[in-house]
Amino acid sequence: MKQGLFHIIKRSLLYYRLPALYQFLVILLLAAIITGSLLTGSSVRKSLRQNNEERLGNTGFIISSGARYFPVSLTERMEELSGTPCVAITEMSGWARNFGNGETVLNCQVTGVDNDFFIFNNPSGSVNIKRGESVINSKLSRELKIETGDEIIVRFATVSDIPANSPFSAEESSFESLILVVSHILENESPANFSLGINQIKPKNIFIHRDDLKQFFPDKVKTNRILLKYDPSFSIEQTGGYFRKVLQPSDIGLNLRRVEATSQFEFVSDRIFIDEELVSEIMDALPGAKPGITYLANRISLKERSTPYSFVSALPGGLYDNAPSGDSIIINSWLAEDLGAAVGDTLDMAYYINGTFNKIEEESSRFVISRVVEMEDIWGDASLMPEFPGISGSETCSRWEAGVHVNMDDIRQKDEDYWYSYKGTPKAFIGYERGKEIWGNNFGPATNIRFPVAASSENIMAQLSGHIDPLKNGFRIIDARGNAIKAASNSVDFSTLFLSLGFFIIVSSLVLLSLIVTTYFESRKDHIVIMRAIGFRRQLIKKILFFETAIIAFLGSLAGIFAGVLFNRGVIVALNSVWRGAVQTNTLSASTDIRSLLTGFLGTLAVTLLVLHFKSDRYLKRSVNVDTISSTKLFARNLQWFFVV
Repeated sequence: MKQGLFHIIKRSLLYYRLPALYQFLVILLLAAIITGSLLTGSSVRKSLRQNNEERLGNTGFIISSGARYFPVSLTERMEELSGTPCVAITEMSGWARNFGNGETVLNCQVTGVDNDFFIFNNPSGSVNIKRGESVINSKLSRELKIETGDEIIVRFATVSDIPANSPFSAEESSFESLILVVSHILENESPANFSLGINQIKPKNIFIHRDDLKQFFPDKVKTNRILLKYDPSFSIEQTGGYFRKVLQPSDIGLNLRRVEATSQFEFVSDRIFIDEELVSEIMDALPGAKPGITYLANRISLKERSTPYSFVSALPGGLYDNAPSGDSIIINSWLAEDLGAAVGDTLDMAYYINGTFNKIEEESSRFVISRVVEMEDIWGDASLMPEFPGISGSETCSRWEAGVHVNMDDIRQKDEDYWYSYKGTPKAFIGYERGKEIWGNNFGPATNIRFPVAASSENIMAQLSGHIDPLKNGFRIIDARGNAIKAASNSVDFSTLFLSLGFFIIVSSLVLLSLIVTTYFESRKDHIVIMRAIGFRRQLIKKILFFETAIIAFLGSLAGIFAGVLFNRGVIVALNSVWRGAVQTNTLSASTDIRSLLTGFLGTLAVTLLVLHFKSDRYLKRSVNVDTISSTKLFARNLQWFFVV
């Protein structure tokens, strides 16, 4: 019977081949849309993941200091302790110009590197960068119309330890520039499209030698990123633990020095102001440590007399027994003579602060003179003045470049003489708590941290070892590769998107399939009548019809997955060109995966079989009863040979 059933099905499909072909084509279209949509989603996710991994090169974790800079030696210590290859880079944004033809490209990624960076990302590569040279990628070279050996002007924001918008910092619009020779143009090899950001747009990369940045740092070249080589066994917690152990105060800009006037040691910061979190950590580790803050007063006035541009220190009571408190102020003899001031007089002090939206505003406070001191010992300490950029190192007051407005007409010859003899020695002293209240800002509440006379430098450093939390001091540890994979996995689900866009086509295909199947069954009416007349049971007829259409569904679904591969390739081409805005990249590539093919095939087959089962069952319920067709029996007997095995 099995052989006979197969023979019946085969002969029926051959006889009714045209209606069967219509079913095949509709099912093929249905499978192509479903499979192609699934393949497109898979291709996009896979391409985005490959692009992200290509941008990162061999990078696994990133240690970032944001806008801060730290010594390159920190990278070496991190590599030694963790046993994981590390490389330091200096990441900046800027723009470039072709020195020859004047072509300019904005929004470039400028990266200060050493040759170890190229080895880190591409051990088999042959890139060798020297001072005065630059390496760019092919995207930038095309936009600049530049070739190897040409000169390029690279501009970027001023590299400085001092945060922008902090009091007395350089103006925001300041830029630095370098003229470099293009020594190499990277095509598709790593690290041509290197980028730490999660962005599908190809970067315009300029790699410069890190030593070319030395001129922008006062003592030694610094960097702001550490790249750790990808190691699947390495965790972000391990990275943080190692980094905390190797982090030293000098890595966050703290310099320990001896104060000659008081025989104490103190920390001062390259950033001028010391962060509040850092002040708290140091005071917790060394309870004897005390913060202080020194600031520039625009005017100190008593009645009609005024002294311009004087430094005032807020001193901690724990280290200075005679330190003022509250609204009291101690002034030195020079200021007392200049103002004609005495103990008990009230002074008005004007100074700049960062107001709303970091706008510089002038405020003032009143203080009562509690004491007049001579300029000696702790009251003659020039080191209390921070290394304000544009002020420290100036030979005269008239050469100050303070980053804020300084009215040079207010500066007198006696002020120049004071600067020449005493530099930034404070002329007045207030209590630390009062100074913190009026001068403390987002960048920190102190400009120095001093220690008791008995504290040695060795003891201070030993107590702080491993005590400084990097995450509280501007550092971030980023799982770059994990974030890249997550971003690619959580990108727009193009499978669902294209299935949604093709929803009406899918529904139309199912409706059309239903109509074609109905027509197919109706065309078989006489055939079914004959089978009923010669004794075929209803269930057997249903089985024959179902198997006939199931074979068509199987073949249509199978062919449809190959059509889906072509559909996927066409969509990827469109996404790289006319639909580029949907993915913001033109680097997608079509790929085929078994899971999508199998899902498309089985999904289409399951849907079509459900439709076929429903249609065949419904049709047979409405079929003509055998008792009403006795007139066809003679005709049926003459055709019995057709069904003989």
